[in-house]
Amino acid sequence: MISLLGIVLILLISWLLSSNRNLINYRTVLFSLFLQALLAFLLLKLKAGSKSFELLSRVISKIVSFSDYGGKFAFGDLYDTTKIIFALKISAAIIFLSACFSVLYYLKIIDPFLRLVSSVLQKFLQVSSCEVLANTSSALVGQVESVLPLRPYFSKLTQEQFFCIMTGGMATISMALLAVYSSYGIPSKYLLAANLMAIPSGILISKMLMPDSPEHAQGAPSKNLPKPEKSKAVNIIEALIIGAQDGLKISVAVVTMIIALVSIMGMLNFCLFKLGLLLEKIFLLKNLNLSLEKIMGLFFCPIAFVLGVPWEESFKVGSLIGKKLVLNEFLAFLDLARLIKENNISPRALIISSFVLCGFANFGSVAIQTGAFSQMLPEKQALFSRLGLKSMFAGLLASFLSACWAALFF
Repeated sequence: MISLLGIVLILLISWLLSSNRNLINYRTVLFSLFLQALLAFLLLKLKAGSKSFELLSRVISKIVSFSDYGGKFAFGDLYDTTKIIFALKISAAIIFLSACFSVLYYLKIIDPFLRLVSSVLQKFLQVSSCEVLANTSSALVGQVESVLPLRPYFSKLTQEQFFCIMTGGMATISMALLAVYSSYGIPSKYLLAANLMAIPSGILISKMLMPDSPEHAQGAPSKNLPKPEKSKAVNIIEALIIGAQDGLKISVAVVTMIIALVSIMGMLNFCLFKLGLLLEKIFLLKNLNLSLEKIMGLFFCPIAFVLGVPWEESFKVGSLIGKKLVLNEFLAFLDLARLIKENNISPRALIISSFVLCGFANFGSVAIQTGAFSQMLPEKQALFSRLGLKSMFAGLLASFLSACWAALFF
């Protein structure tokens, strides 16, 4: 039952760090908690629910995979390898989806569809349609691709709404990546449940840390999907061209920010490693191997215990969390897969680790989101930069909350 304490502590932290506690909508909090518990029951306890959502994940993955046709044609053998270059893969997906959504907007198909999809959850959760849609689609196609259909609405959103959208992107992963991690030996049932439970979890945490301002918290119009910007295209071909060019700009911004931030992280790790060698000589220590991941592992050790991990495995899981945060979830999942293969992790620690790692909350994602959002709305680059680290923290809390629910239903 220590996981129940974890839920209480996460909610308490979110409440204490809230930008305005008086504006927190507790109906949103309670309904989000209920939705998480319901999803945990359906996906972890009922076989039929798990199978249905697995089918959905395969459909989404197939749609995203069509971008590989263009990637292979453009880059040839460089793209079609067992170790696909990250920049090429993500660029192909963004350009493809951006072109598709641009055409759908021109044909006036996407706007009615978005309004229909968001109408039900929006009323229960009492957040805007844009936030519901972005958080839902981020669990399907990823943190950048999920906001592409919302691009025409961007200029009309508030900073609280942007924060909720960015948090949703940090709390989830794409279904395509979910399939990849499942192939490594991570139980697909856990990954699927974690990704879907992160939708209400991300909304809950973001709306506690940064509640809607009074004019938006009280007025019904802000809850509705705003009218999109009018398409500049004169025909379908031009709509496709405009969408592809916008996708190219976004993908370049994303790759640029990744190179900058990950390189800085590498430099910091190098400095820490050299510092460790110096400390070994001074204090006659052995195998100190200082790194950001190791420091974070020590920090997250007690947190892993509060989430429900047995104490003897808490440093192991804490190290996985640290690696995910400092580097990315891909490398953390590789380590988890190795632990599974070596039979060096308990079933309880495995389910909690799967849930905690299933999200894009890391420093690299701050660069991805800041670069992509700034390209879509350059005049608010300072806002996105300011919200980046905070949304990463919120996304991490959202993953912790989902992990606690998983431990309770284990």
